[in-house]
Amino acid sequence: MHVRFSCFLLLMGHSYSFRHKLWQGEELKDGDEHVSASGKFKFGLFTPSSTPYSSKRYVGVWYNKPTDRTKSLYNEDEVRYYRSQMQSLKVVWIANRNNPILHKSSTIRIDNSDGNLKIFPNGENPVAITLVGAIRNITSVSLLKSGNLVVHVPYLNNGSIKHLLWQSFDYPTDTLLPEMKLRINFLIGHQWFLQSWLTYNSLEQGRFNVGMGLNVTSQLRVSCRGKGDQTSGDLLNGKFKSWNISGYKFSYFSNEQEKYFNYSVSEDVTSFPMLQIDWNGGLRDDRGQSIASCSVFNPGKCKSA
Repeated sequence: MHVRFSCFLLLMGHSYSFRHKLWQGEELKDGDEHVSASGKFKFGLFTPSSTPYSSKRYVGVWYNKPTDRTKSLYNEDEVRYYRSQMQSLKVVWIANRNNPILHKSSTIRIDNSDGNLKIFPNGENPVAITLVGAIRNITSVSLLKSGNLVVHVPYLNNGSIKHLLWQSFDYPTDTLLPEMKLRINFLIGHQWFLQSWLTYNSLEQGRFNVGMGLNVTSQLRVSCRGKGDQTSGDLLNGKFKSWNISGYKFSYFSNEQEKYFNYSVSEDVTSFPMLQIDWNGGLRDDRGQSIASCSVFNPGKCKSA
């Protein structure tokens, strides 16, 4: 079964062991971390900082500690928000947002019987993270420098991936990273979008989402279960007409098979770029600056921030 998910703050606590790849036959224990080769992202089990005493455990990908850039911020609210991120690292993808694990002795490993990545709670049935078909004894897991968690057959001698079987970028949660795509595939009739948390401290799928409009071309929209859109306006020279996203350059692509948006950002702008839809419908950048919003109390009315 596929598990689709969101992002959250990470509660750090004790020392860890680090790995760059997870091979079939190996396991990631609770407290271990799978680290991208660049050291920018980590993958493992965590408890949200909003519920530090909760027994709920989640599997996710989060940013490693970013560089402090508060000296470049002039708004006091932005400075406070950014410093909070320095203390609580940002999770950008979660594997089991609707199915938390209630044990701190769980493990993550590739199931030898079918080659899928799974969570193995202590004494309970495993929870599948991926669905790659029955491929035995040849799959491995890597966390790429982009933050994309991938399941693939082992690397070739030149270090490239021989065959990609599954990737977390195909199952976005509430955070859009560079190289990720918000898209619509016309061939299979599927749309990818960001989806908010249910509440401030609940990671379950919420009521707000960000995605592409079906009947328009180069626009994104924030909506509340399809009601009350707030649109970005058309894209021109990497910028949206209605949304001011400083330092982020967007691209739009379209053909007969699909259309999508993605973005790039310079490292001197931010050390951990992200666009995130929060639980009450606010679209924010890495500094917490509001770009667009839909009121949770009046979702029929969306407005530019």
